[in-house]
Amino acid sequence: MKITGVILSLVIAIFAAIWSVRLYQVPVCKTTDKANGIPKIVIPIVKENAMDLPDQCSAEPLSQAALIAADAAHEQEDLLADALYANEAEGIARLSKIEYGSEGFDSALELLDYYLSNLGPSDKIAWLSQLPEASQLRYLLTKKTFINWNAQSPQNTRDYLLENPDFPIFDMFDEWREGQLAVLSQQQLFEWSRTVSEKETHETMSESIFGEWIFDDPLEAGEYLNELEVAPQQDPYFHQYALAISAAFPDAALSWAVNVTDSDLRREAMYKAAWELSVQYPDQYDVWLESPGYHQHSEDVQWVAELIQASEENYLEAVNGDSSF
Repeated sequence: MKITGVILSLVIAIFAAIWSVRLYQVPVCKTTDKANGIPKIVIPIVKENAMDLPDQCSAEPLSQAALIAADAAHEQEDLLADALYANEAEGIARLSKIEYGSEGFDSALELLDYYLSNLGPSDKIAWLSQLPEASQLRYLLTKKTFINWNAQSPQNTRDYLLENPDFPIFDMFDEWREGQLAVLSQQQLFEWSRTVSEKETHETMSESIFGEWIFDDPLEAGEYLNELEVAPQQDPYFHQYALAISAAFPDAALSWAVNVTDSDLRREAMYKAAWELSVQYPDQYDVWLESPGYHQHSEDVQWVAELIQASEENYLEAVNGDSSF
C-alpha cells in the first residue's frame, strides 16, 4: 500500500508540473475585434480545461518572451487603431513615424489597408498622399491600389494619369504597362501616351512606352515610325530608335538618325551608329563617308568622322601607354 501511495503521489506531481508549464505557454493567435473588425493579436485566457482553446488559435505555444513581445505589439496596434478612428490627424502623425522594416510595420500596413478599404481607388490614393513621400506605407499601398485598379479598369487609370501629372507612375510602370497591353496594342498605347506627353504631364511617358515597344518588337516599331513625317515633334522617337538599333544595324541606324531635326540629337545618334559601323564594318564605314545621300548633312558627317578619328587616336595612345589620361 505504501508503494502504491508513493507512485500515485509521484504521478500527481509530474502532472502538476506539466500543467504549470502549459499555463505559461499560452498560444497567441490572430483574430478580429468584433467592435470594428480591425485585425489584431489576441492572447486567449486559459480556461479550467487548458485544452479548450479558441478555434482560431495555433496549437503551437509561445515562450514567455514571445508573449511579452506579442502583448506589446497588440498595445501598439490598439493605439494606432484608436488614433485613426478617433482622430485621423493623430493617426496620420503616428503612421508617418513608422519606418519600413520596423517591428510594427506589417501590422500598420494591414491596418491602414483595412481602414481605407471603403474608399474608391482615387480617393484612397489621395488619402495616402497625406503621408510623407518617403513613407513606405504610402508607396506600397499606393502601388497596390493603382495596380489593382488598373487590372479592373485600365481606361480609368489612363484618365487618372491625364488628370494627375504628379502621380509617380514610374514607380510601377512595368506593372501598369502590362495591364494596359491586356486591352491595347503597342501602337494604341504609344499613341495615347503621346497625348499625355504633349499635355506636359509625365513628359517622358511616350518615350518610355516607345522604348519598351522597340525592345519587344523593333520591326513593328520601325514600320510605325516610318509612316511618321519628319518634324521636330518626332525627334525623340527617331533619335531613340536610331540609338536602340545602332549596335545591331548600324547602317540602318544612320538612315534613321538623319531624320532628327535637332542638330545636337542628330549628331549624337549619327556618332553612335557611325562608331558601330566603323568597328564592325570598316569598309562600309569608308563608303558611308563618301555617300552622296548624306551630303545635305556633310557638316555632321565631317564632325562625326573627326570625333571617331580622335577617339581611335586616343585609344591607340592609351594602349601604347602614351596617353596623359
